[in-house]
Amino acid sequence: MKWSAKAFTLAELLIALAIIGVLSVITIPAMISNYRAHVASARLKKFYSNMRTAIQISEIKNGRVANWDMNPNGENSADDGDRFFMTYLAPYLKYSSKKKIGGSKGRYEYILPDGSSFQVFQGACIDFRYDVNGKDKPNEYGKDKFCFLLCNNESANHGYFGNSRQYFGARGDGITTRAQAIKECSKKSWKYAEEGNVKCAKLLEMDGWEFKKDYPYKP
Repeated sequence: MKWSAKAFTLAELLIALAIIGVLSVITIPAMISNYRAHVASARLKKFYSNMRTAIQISEIKNGRVANWDMNPNGENSADDGDRFFMTYLAPYLKYSSKKKIGGSKGRYEYILPDGSSFQVFQGACIDFRYDVNGKDKPNEYGKDKFCFLLCNNESANHGYFGNSRQYFGARGDGITTRAQAIKECSKKSWKYAEEGNVKCAKLLEMDGWEFKKDYPYKP
């Protein structure tokens, strides 16, 4: 049996290349976005788990979180925040390096082995601003920056977490339902932060640190 292969014409090849190009434009950005969301989700889970473990281990040596001194010198300074972290958490949490940002009233930034980082703000509660990709942009809350708190009194725990017995978690400021979390995360109104919203971490906490389809921002 004889058969012959029919060669493609130039026009057919150009059409095929055009189709491939259009598909690439459509699919590649989505693939990149999905990959970033996967990496961000994995790092958030790891940070949350490692922090909880460090707190639990520290309680064995330093007593219950309820008795930790959140503001030893009453200064709300960068050095005071670093002193708290070095006393209660640093011995039980792996990090690569640290650097001071913004002078005495600024904060310290701690670089983690996977390239993510967090800054410590010290006050009535210890505020951890976690950045899943470190120096890389966009550096916006809800996209690559997320806010966690460590509090040590029942009133603050209830106000921030909705649970008087929870000492560490995503900042929620009274959020109790997912619908409320979606609404709050969609706002860009926190006057002390960059564009975005610090409450988005609460939505992710509710969703097991996964970026669902209705999540307001692309990581």
